[in-house]
Amino acid sequence: MGDYSETWTKDGLCWLRDSRLLPSKLPNARILSFGYNASLALTKSKADTHDIALDLLGGIIAKQALVIAHDDENEFSDLLNAVRGIAFLGVPNRGSQIASYADTLLSIICPGPGRMLMDPSLLCFLKAHSQQLQHLSDSAKWRLWNVPYIYSFYETEVTARMKVQSSKLLRNTLIKCIQIVVGKDSATIGLAHEKTIPVTADHGNICKFNASESKRYEAVSGHIQRMVNKIMDTSTQCG
Repeated sequence: MGDYSETWTKDGLCWLRDSRLLPSKLPNARILSFGYNASLALTKSKADTHDIALDLLGGIIAKQALVIAHDDENEFSDLLNAVRGIAFLGVPNRGSQIASYADTLLSIICPGPGRMLMDPSLLCFLKAHSQQLQHLSDSAKWRLWNVPYIYSFYETEVTARMKVQSSKLLRNTLIKCIQIVVGKDSATIGLAHEKTIPVTADHGNICKFNASESKRYEAVSGHIQRMVNKIMDTSTQCG
């Protein structure tokens, strides 16, 4: 499940909801969060790689929704006209090496039928330079030309470890995976008017902030606030 609240929550603090955080910067905004069912577990085993894969899906789903809306403009014209700015946080436009790593890892620790700990078609889709993902990115890219403000945030810190737990296969085994999950090259769409912004965080924390991380929160929320202000100023001038 791509949880509508937990995705944005750290130490019990959801910065989209807490009145001291984003709502205070955007007092006239209605802030909504969309949850999606993306359960990958086909057995009782669980792995942190599942969570990483789920984190990778959010922005991809948003791009797919945009493509679908453009393909049926008669039905979704109001929605398309309302999209004036998008902020992508660590979206793997060109896939992620972590998916390739997870695929290799699972083939080692549970070869054969037991390998189906994660949906193999999803892993294939999320791999770096995946043809399916590239096709979606290309389809979404030209549709994003009409969106005035595109902000793409990318992580600058490595995701240091993944933990695999299984009562049958492995027991509390810690597997180190020192790498950036979605680097700048993948997190960037490649539009001329796109603004790319580094975030001092790993992939699991690029969209989660607690009270002690005010600088990182201010960096992200400040850009979002400025984007909204620009949109509102343009709307006022046009009106």
